[in-house]
Amino acid sequence: MLLQNESKFDLDKFIKPDVLYAPVYIWVWNDLCTKEKIDEQLAEMQRLGIRAFYILPEPKDFRPNSMPTKLSPDYMTDEYLELCSYAMKCGKEKGMNCWIYDEGGWPSGGACGKVLKNHPEYAKSAISTNTVSFAEGSEYVPSAENVLAAFDENEKQISSGYVFNRNTVVTEYCMKLFNYGGADYPDLLNRKATDHFIEITHDKYASALGELCGNGVYAVFTDEPKAPHNPINNELIEKYSKENGESILPYLPLLAGRIPANNKEAEVLRRWNDLCSRTYCENFLLPCRNWSSEHGMMFTGHLDKDHEALGCVRGGGHFQIMRALRCFDLPGIDVIWRQLYPVEWSDCRNEENGVNGFFPRYASSAARQNGTEFAMSESFGVLGAGAPYEVMRYQIGYQAVRGINIFNFFDYSMGREGAFLAQELPVYSEKQIYCRDLFRFNEYTERLSYLSSLGNRKCDTALYYPVNDFWSRVNAEAVAEEFELLGRALENRFIDFDVIDDDIIVGALKRSDGCLSVGRAVYKNIVIPPNAYIPPKTAESLKQFELMGGRVVSSAEDLPAWGEIRGNTEGLRAVRREIDGGELVLFFREGGSSDKFNLSVSSENVFALNLETGKMRKLPVKNGVAEAALVLGETLGLLVGNFNLQAEAELEITKTVGLDNTFEFTKKLEQSCSDSGFEEIPHEEMFVECRLGSWNAFVSEEFSGCGVYKTEFELSGAQVGKAGRLDLGRVAYTARVELNGVDLGVAIMPPHRFDIPEGLLHKKNVLKIFVTNTDANWYVHTDFFDKWEKKQLSPYFEGEINYAKDYADGGLYGPVMLCF
Repeated sequence: MLLQNESKFDLDKFIKPDVLYAPVYIWVWNDLCTKEKIDEQLAEMQRLGIRAFYILPEPKDFRPNSMPTKLSPDYMTDEYLELCSYAMKCGKEKGMNCWIYDEGGWPSGGACGKVLKNHPEYAKSAISTNTVSFAEGSEYVPSAENVLAAFDENEKQISSGYVFNRNTVVTEYCMKLFNYGGADYPDLLNRKATDHFIEITHDKYASALGELCGNGVYAVFTDEPKAPHNPINNELIEKYSKENGESILPYLPLLAGRIPANNKEAEVLRRWNDLCSRTYCENFLLPCRNWSSEHGMMFTGHLDKDHEALGCVRGGGHFQIMRALRCFDLPGIDVIWRQLYPVEWSDCRNEENGVNGFFPRYASSAARQNGTEFAMSESFGVLGAGAPYEVMRYQIGYQAVRGINIFNFFDYSMGREGAFLAQELPVYSEKQIYCRDLFRFNEYTERLSYLSSLGNRKCDTALYYPVNDFWSRVNAEAVAEEFELLGRALENRFIDFDVIDDDIIVGALKRSDGCLSVGRAVYKNIVIPPNAYIPPKTAESLKQFELMGGRVVSSAEDLPAWGEIRGNTEGLRAVRREIDGGELVLFFREGGSSDKFNLSVSSENVFALNLETGKMRKLPVKNGVAEAALVLGETLGLLVGNFNLQAEAELEITKTVGLDNTFEFTKKLEQSCSDSGFEEIPHEEMFVECRLGSWNAFVSEEFSGCGVYKTEFELSGAQVGKAGRLDLGRVAYTARVELNGVDLGVAIMPPHRFDIPEGLLHKKNVLKIFVTNTDANWYVHTDFFDKWEKKQLSPYFEGEINYAKDYADGGLYGPVMLCF
């Protein structure tokens, strides 16, 4: 395992973490690629603070009718592989971290149709049905060679030669290869398909990259690999018969969902899906992991439909998410659209907006059960044009308190012209005015990754994953809801937890001290949804666990809450990590109002870590209580314990001076676009008086760019030269501040606050605030994309523009306050 868990906090590493903590950007190759373009874009990446990447090729054959690309040279040709090798070699020379992406587009497993082009017999093998009418007195003869079994209208199985005593409609259940001969997706339950996929992708990368594998290129990423829906093949049929002493063929109507599951049928579904799950792991995921390990790299990636409990059997194509994720060295999740989004900002909650479940814990739980503390996520995919840094911060902070600590961001696009500016937004480029501060967000993310990787999570509780109910279809919806509600109830009580399944309960070590031990996880409490089905082996293991002193409960109320937090705890989340000398507590404001909260501590040493600035301050502790505050979406790290650290004392505010009604404004830079890509228009205009609030009221509503607010103010003698703080209140969206000609820095997210050093404030003062909004205004109001058909702009574009409408704003809202 390349990533190594550190137990000691190091201030220098917090300020500037190792490149292994850097977010890994998806470098989408969708255009003409040359060495010159690679050099140019790698240099831009460095200026934007991008220190890690993998190449996601989007060949012309990927989505030619809904998202056409111009990738040249073509995917997996010798010329393409030579350029990949060149890019990764240059990346290594620049100190960057590189991964391999294993597919041309997505989902992984088909090499953009090449597997089936070479071997059409590896196509998806699944159950299909066919109805045939037979007259009274006729004899049943299967209509095709691929018929597995036939049933009459009463679902009674009939055999070849059966004579009908009445007119009958027969349903035949067949093993069908879907899209046979077409450039589609193979059967990932077929080991031969996997072996050929590895042969024509992984092996070719290894040959092209040579010594870079494991030495500059550290991981292989797989993206949403899917088994067929309603799978059937000879291997599964034979395995089921051998394991269960009966054929699966009489149950084909059950597998196809044509009859309900009760008692015996429910058990058949559990056995069948369990078999499919094991076969999926054995025939696809584990071979990919073994290949990666043999070549000195980690196996990472994520599955599909991982944000909903029933996704494993409803579109996810992986059957059992916990078992599948433990096949990864670095297990991951997928955060696309606005699955993680503040409820306060959502008009509605659905699969793509404000899901806000605890699903990041799937990956972090699998990691701990594997023996590591590292889990990843792919984030910001199709999040939309103009997503502010504060929205991006919300998403990664939400994940970090649930154990995700390596982040993969979408997307850095090779194509920056014309219709490419509408594909898979956001697109990052330094030619976008707002993105010029992207390096600051990358630094923030690196610090978050570093902190959320330190030490060991103080987590001794596990929530049972009721996959048997999902498999059997009996009470699946009700039990899934219980599962989700239990998880949220645990979080509301500040009880950190993992997700546990039958494999771990049955196979882990039950210790005499009442703990269940596996990997880096040690569980004392197991929470089970009240109506979950418990298999006999699992029930016996739980009984042993309780006899040794473990606790099995069905309600979050049965477990003691972490009661050291007081004040405004609505929507507050926390994770505690044991480190040398004490503990690190990460707090995240998921919802509720922005306000103060108190933490009861046993040490006078409490240090607050600012992820945006990299600064550390010592908090005052009064009567064993430290006070902190978080705005929505903000993450705060607190070190509590015996730490010998030098830090500034927290500034105590006793007086404020408002500066709200004296501002002037002028436009400085305006974002635009032409057929050759993003452009900027400089402005040299006079300052005019303005009110604080949205600048849409006094500049055109399509204005994206940077504007300057200026004010002059006087202070009394007691305030002159005094150190203080400038609080800008609400800003849409980033702000750089100059006070009396001195640059105080940039704040890209709330709270927009700036330290004022001693001696800078005079009796008469000039304050300039450079505010930059996102591209949302331009994207929402431009007619630039009207010249293309929808199919040229990607299937995501309309939804992304709807998201952008929420951010089509700009300006300084205030209140602007001087604090002393």
